[in-house]
Amino acid sequence: MTSRGEKVTNISSETYEDVLRRVTIASHSEIGLMIRAKCAPHFKRMALELDPNWPITLAQGYEAGGCLAGTHYCRVTPEGAVTACPYMEAEVGSIRQTGFAEIWQDAEQFQALRAPKLEGRCGDCEYTKMCGGCRARPFARDGNLMGEDFLCGYQPGQGAVIEPLGDRGESLVWSPEAETRLSRVPPFVRRMVRRGVEDFVRNQGRTSIEPDDMAKAAEHRFGEGGLAARFGIGFTRPETSHD
Repeated sequence: MTSRGEKVTNISSETYEDVLRRVTIASHSEIGLMIRAKCAPHFKRMALELDPNWPITLAQGYEAGGCLAGTHYCRVTPEGAVTACPYMEAEVGSIRQTGFAEIWQDAEQFQALRAPKLEGRCGDCEYTKMCGGCRARPFARDGNLMGEDFLCGYQPGQGAVIEPLGDRGESLVWSPEAETRLSRVPPFVRRMVRRGVEDFVRNQGRTSIEPDDMAKAAEHRFGEGGLAARFGIGFTRPETSHD
């Protein structure tokens, strides 16, 4: 919460845990329903607990694990102020004075969020890389961007830190043609598309990515029409010459 509600919550950590677990189960059981708890990174922990082989978790290569503030998105107010997320009111710059790209790349708060040094239970938790807790909550209540997420009821110490797939040194080779096609995907979903395609190819036991893999991966995940049909993103399978 922010503004007048920043020091008040109307939900207990027990209720929060229960509701989010129900959301996780619904997301797993309903194939046609896409659920992404963007402001509840604990969703990743519950997803892994429910099904370790579920590709939605960062342990399986899925993009957008943990708090997204300042890493995958931010907020620009009607006045041009830039904040890490809609629930953080601290401005890191203004697009009226500085270009957005420069703010996005260089803002000190964003840099801290991209290399977090978490404290309390969040810092001790084995899910620190997959979840890391919401950063807006401790920042709003205590002014501590790296404080523990007080709405999380999980007690850490169950094992070693779980490493995301991308941290294990596993890499795939994109062909120049595939890289060109990827560059045409809108920037705000490009990283998600890259991870999705790489996960698709990796699961097939291959190490190289060709242009056709992008359409195949989208159809595998979203059904006929793929990502283009779901989000209006214009990439399809390369046309085959009949000459």
